[in-house]
Amino acid sequence: MLERLKRLIDGLADGGIGEAAGEDERAAVAALLVHAATVDGKLDPSEERLLADLVRNHYGLELEDAAALVRTALENDPEVVEIYRFTRVIQSGLEPEARQAIIRLMWRIAVADGEIHEYEANLIWRTAELIGVSTRDRVRLRQEVLAAMAAGGDG
Repeated sequence: MLERLKRLIDGLADGGIGEAAGEDERAAVAALLVHAATVDGKLDPSEERLLADLVRNHYGLELEDAAALVRTALENDPEVVEIYRFTRVIQSGLEPEARQAIIRLMWRIAVADGEIHEYEANLIWRTAELIGVSTRDRVRLRQEVLAAMAAGGDG
């Protein structure tokens, strides 16, 4: 499974969306989450810890598999220039509620270091637009994550 996930991310980072990527949006989601964590020019330790946990919990993966998926996405992140190839996989393969869940995960990464950088907010806005999450839902999800964090929850 680890090798399959690595091939998915490598294929997405290279610009190709192969058959396997269409079957499995996990690589695209991991790549977007990693990009959200690094788009401000730094990877905060709190963001790094949260990445594997979010992927593991969202997809029900073993910690080792989630960590490998995140590691591969981190290795490929410097090559990510545009997000369309990732969002295309998500938009075509997920129902609206699942797409909203991805935006929620991105907000959780963005607030992990205690602030939402303008590049993070912009990336989430662009991603939401490309995967069909409305402005209203994107803003609502941000508010929910911030409220949960303020209350000591995990969003």
